[in-house]
Amino acid sequence: MFDNENDFRKLVDRLDIDTMANPAHRENLRRQMLSVFNETHRPTRPKALHRDTRQDSLASVLHSSITKLAAAIIIVIIGIFCYWSGTGIVSKVYAMSDIPKLLYSASTIHMKGRVFFPTSGPHEQQVVVGTEYWLDLANGRWRLTVPSYSIDRREIKVTVTEYICDGGEYSVTLNHTEKTASYSKVSEYQRQLFNYRNIQMLLYFACGRPGRLDDCKIIREEKIDGHTYNVWELLTKHSDGLNMKLRSWLSPTTGEFARTLLWRQQEDGDWLKQIEIDYVQRDIEIPDKTFSTQVPSGYMLENTKETATTRSLRRVWGRTDSVTLSAHVLFTMGDGTVIACWSSEDSKAEISQAELFKGLTTGGELPKLPFEVYALQSSRNDEDITYRGYHFAYTKKADEFYEWSIYIPPKELKPARTQFLCYLLEYRHNIENREVRGKLRLSTTAELTIENSKDFDKFVRGAMEELSDGGKAPDEATYENVLRLSQNLRLCLSAFGG
Repeated sequence: MFDNENDFRKLVDRLDIDTMANPAHRENLRRQMLSVFNETHRPTRPKALHRDTRQDSLASVLHSSITKLAAAIIIVIIGIFCYWSGTGIVSKVYAMSDIPKLLYSASTIHMKGRVFFPTSGPHEQQVVVGTEYWLDLANGRWRLTVPSYSIDRREIKVTVTEYICDGGEYSVTLNHTEKTASYSKVSEYQRQLFNYRNIQMLLYFACGRPGRLDDCKIIREEKIDGHTYNVWELLTKHSDGLNMKLRSWLSPTTGEFARTLLWRQQEDGDWLKQIEIDYVQRDIEIPDKTFSTQVPSGYMLENTKETATTRSLRRVWGRTDSVTLSAHVLFTMGDGTVIACWSSEDSKAEISQAELFKGLTTGGELPKLPFEVYALQSSRNDEDITYRGYHFAYTKKADEFYEWSIYIPPKELKPARTQFLCYLLEYRHNIENREVRGKLRLSTTAELTIENSKDFDKFVRGAMEELSDGGKAPDEATYENVLRLSQNLRLCLSAFGG
């Protein structure tokens, strides 16, 4: 009807017609059209008009005594009716940028595909290993089949590991390559948080670079099993500077995936397949037996439920010489501010870290831990962004101290899909009279974006309680305090030139 849908919408807006898609509105439109047709003294037909008879009726109306303005309004009304009815154009057209919301709002997810590992031989000799995700987000259950590989003396070793949680107190890890099994304790908070991390992993499988979904372009349209899919493509760069290419077959009407392919360009210019996903379903019934934590026969049990330890929240960590640096959890706020929990220990230290946390103030200097994460470095839309760090709070569990820092970007970042950005930990060492050999390069992503106080209490304060003796979060750790502190620090940065 219109080459450009925006032109159609502009015309509708100028006529000041209520265009909400609801049954009452559609009935009102029917009455309006019948009224106008009756005014032409032509009989109406009880059955729905087919294409040819509708065109004949429109021609008769246009040549009747109705004014041209009234005829134009009739055309627009009929257009609105066709647009919002079930047999007209679909009002919601799904794009790649809708995928994160679709997955995060699902109650269950099932994904299957393959991962392609390189070999020392020709490209066609890649090692292909299956991967599969079952997520029950409502009940904190998961079953993940995750392949990985390592290189030992130029030999590729592929390991297939399965992580299963039945929503109870324990999870089991099955190493199908070594035929071993081990149990871990999982808290209620961890079951919630880990499924968010699982969705993130799924998004990286299905979308390659979730933070760049707005840059995806439709390159063509294809039919698969009678259904129409838009083929989306994204070209981006890997951290090593080589190109990555993503293609996804997405239904514009349902938001369902048919297929996803991810390639990485080699130094010789050839494209090497990395991941292929050919099955993603949301909101399906999953049999309870899928999440069974029973250890298969023939597997060596490395521990028991009675001797199992609690899983760590830690996302990434590194060690050089005698010093370790760990990033445990990261959250982004709606304005792009990052709240990060990190810790650093020196096995050769002779004093307690308690001294390093004395006298700290909210919004002030960071504790002088062995490695101090003074900033986060990221990139958005090819623009490098430095987040400057300030102390916010700290917690202590057993003998380990956890620093909770707030990292401020130089300006607000909206739209806030910052949870998919990769954050590089910039650190300096505070070890006197001793050289620390080696340099760590640690990077991670955030868990999710915190948009309200409810989510802040559930996830941020929840993590603080997990990493605190007595399960208590600091009193000053509130959603309102973070927003206020973030705004004040950004004003200071702006006033003093960053």
